[in-house]
Amino acid sequence: MKIVVLAGGISTERDVSLSSGAGIYQALKEQGHRVILLDVFLGLPDIQGPPEELFDREFDWAASVRGVAEEAPDLEQIKAQRPNFRSLLGPNVLELCRLCDMVFLGLHGANGEDGRLQALFDLMGIRYTGTGHTSSALCMDKDVTKTVLTARGIPNARWLAACREDRDDDALAGKIGAQLGWPVFVKPARAGSSVGVSRAEGPEGLAAALDTAFAQDRKVIIEEAIRGAEVECAVIGNLRDPEAAPSLGEIVPKRDLYDYEGKYLDGSTDL
Repeated sequence: MKIVVLAGGISTERDVSLSSGAGIYQALKEQGHRVILLDVFLGLPDIQGPPEELFDREFDWAASVRGVAEEAPDLEQIKAQRPNFRSLLGPNVLELCRLCDMVFLGLHGANGEDGRLQALFDLMGIRYTGTGHTSSALCMDKDVTKTVLTARGIPNARWLAACREDRDDDALAGKIGAQLGWPVFVKPARAGSSVGVSRAEGPEGLAAALDTAFAQDRKVIIEEAIRGAEVECAVIGNLRDPEAAPSLGEIVPKRDLYDYEGKYLDGSTDL
């Protein structure tokens, strides 16, 4: 198959996405597919010859991808490579996606997991991996996700939502004490990989936690802390062989918070 792997972009999870995309690209190449790895934002400005010939070019599209760095990517520096850009899709990205048999989404965070790209592909008849635009949009916003879960009677941690423009730390601290109790986790509503997440042990730590979360999103959620085992499980649609189902894994952090560093950088988490 001719496959375009999309990764990168300009979300806070850019490095994680590029690392995922490189791994996906290598695995698909080993399976004999004709694969291109593209940064969804930077695209491919200079194409020599017919675009479809790129799928057969002897070229390592993942050679320049580094691992997840200790420092967050400088997104302004990335944006400066396309001055005065209007579209979040880089040059020739859409054209190459139209030419392929399947787009494999290796994107993380905003503009990749929030349903907008999926909706565009649906309109254009471009096939892609993963869930559709509606569930992508619902699940990207933690406040919306939890509202839907609660409405369906599915247990989840109690929470409050707050927006940057309506921020009132004292009033919020009062609500937390009355409705959730301390400690709490403060999270950007629409970010992943634990970027911007912190734990507030009491009212004195709330302002700093809100600052960290609001730096990533104008909306945050404050969730009650629950003690217990943390278990992860991949969900694969259209799985025909039950024996091939992914196993459950318990996440055992060696620190108080299963954060970005614990997930990707310092080896402080056992599985």
